[in-house]
Order: sequence, then structure tokens, then C-alpha cells
Amino acid sequence: VAYADQGRTHIQTGAEHSSYNSNPPSSGWHYATPVNPGFYDKAIADEYIVHNLEHGDVWIAYRPSIGKDVMEKLRAFADVRIVIASREANVTDIALVAWTHVDAFNIQNGLLDETRINDFITRYKNRGPEKVSASTHIER
Repeated sequence: VAYADQGRTHIQTGAEHSSYNSNPPSSGWHYATPVNPGFYDKAIADEYIVHNLEHGDVWIAYRPSIGKDVMEKLRAFADVRIVIASREANVTDIALVAWTHVDAFNIQNGLLDETRINDFITRYKNRGPEKVSASTHIER
């Protein structure tokens, strides 16, 4: 699903802002520091990862209840332009997010649709509005 661009405003860490128009957010208000790409088994504030999306990264947000087998399959997608993180607020098991785009789906019969994930990554990786080298991510 394509969503209207909510802008690229940097906000102070913890600052309040208007609601996002997608779940997970795919544009809009974000903190000044992105996260390092990779796999996280914990939640990260949406506002950090929205900054990654601005740089052209793809976010794979997963419900923490998906199971260890599926989580390990997701881990294999970790790359210099991919952030994979647990997200309790997801309305589906998996949400693939790029700047202004979300593909959200549930796991069927315990199987992860890896082709769907690869297709999304191929289509949107490194296509954010701000062109930044993958090496500019800052360690938090």
C-alpha cells in the first residue's frame, strides 16, 4: 500500500508529534539519529527507524509472537540496508516498510513468504528520498 508522504521533519528524541498515517509508519517525524541496520530481537522506537527509511533502508517489523523458527528466517534478511525489529504495535505478523510503502501480512501455516519479502526489498531498497551511503549509519 502506498501512503501519502508525511514529510521528513527531525524531532527531539521523545518529542510528541502528530499521528502517522500508516502502521508501521512509512514517513514523517523522526529522530535525528538512525539505527544501525541489522536484526534486533527487541523493539526500537518507530521514530529512529523512520530515519532509516528516509535513507532508503527497508524495515521488516515483526510481532514478537511469531516464533523462533520464523524469527531465524527473518534474521537471514539482515543486510546493510535492512532493519529487522520486533514491534508489538503491528496489526499483522510481518510488515515490510519503505518510504511511503507498507506491505503487511500474516504468516500462513507457519511458513514465511520469503519471495514476498525479497520482492519488496528489491523494489524499494535504497529508494528513500535522501540518498545516503550505507556506511553513514551511526552506532547507538
